[in-house]
Amino acid sequence: MNKIKRQHYVPKFYLNEFTLNNNGQLFVLNKDTNKIFCKNILEVCEQNYYYSHKDNMNKCNEYNFLVEEMLSKKEHEFSLIFDKIISNIEGYYYYSKDIDMLTRKERLIFLEFLYYQILRVPKYIDRLFVKGKIFLKELNKKHNYIQNDKEKINDLKKIMFPILFDNIDEFVSIMNKRNWAFFIINKSINKYFVSSDNPVIIANSEFNVDRVGIIDSMTEVTIPISKNILLAIRETYIKHKIECHIINSIDIINKINIKIKNNSTRFVYSELECLLK
Repeated sequence: MNKIKRQHYVPKFYLNEFTLNNNGQLFVLNKDTNKIFCKNILEVCEQNYYYSHKDNMNKCNEYNFLVEEMLSKKEHEFSLIFDKIISNIEGYYYYSKDIDMLTRKERLIFLEFLYYQILRVPKYIDRLFVKGKIFLKELNKKHNYIQNDKEKINDLKKIMFPILFDNIDEFVSIMNKRNWAFFIINKSINKYFVSSDNPVIIANSEFNVDRVGIIDSMTEVTIPISKNILLAIRETYIKHKIECHIINSIDIINKINIKIKNNSTRFVYSELECLLK
């Protein structure tokens, strides 16, 4: 496998669903500057050697690519599930075709995608690194050992990423007991969902409640699947139910897009510039 320097924390196959005619180009809103510009999906949601560490810091170019290679293999599986969801839902609602629901195995694969996507973004990883650097600072002080920030981050990647991305079973088990609700935009409406550099929204459906842990029954996990489809996974009294709802209101779409923008760390994406203003 090629050693990939530019490593994405939101997969390219996912970002492509929000591009103009799936051509790889999308509009980007930088929330820090409030500027909008056009970029290729190769150039967004990525950092050089994001998952990779050096086993020996003295060797300039010898990075360990095991985590990046693992995620690349997983993303091929994930992309097939996304393709099936999008083609089935759009075929059913727009072309009068029979809908082919996901198998149990396919549902589990999609939940794996959600788990990785929640954890792999900088909004989550950076918080871990802040805490990890404090721990290493105290440990180094105890053992009279000196490390710069670059060396600390390298060690944290080496220690944390394999553990982080391997601890998945509990999340999948909890989420697999909940129900899926797809919200599909009526194609007669010239309006779409946006996405972001932190596309998975985790929120408690009760008002004025701070609890947003996955284990809490009122916590919903929401993600725009494509520019036309949004998925919400939530607790209901009917197990393993899949709901589909057509959205005919521009106001509802606008409210959802505001939530997506607010959940983003820095960048929001769309095929239409006007949706980002």
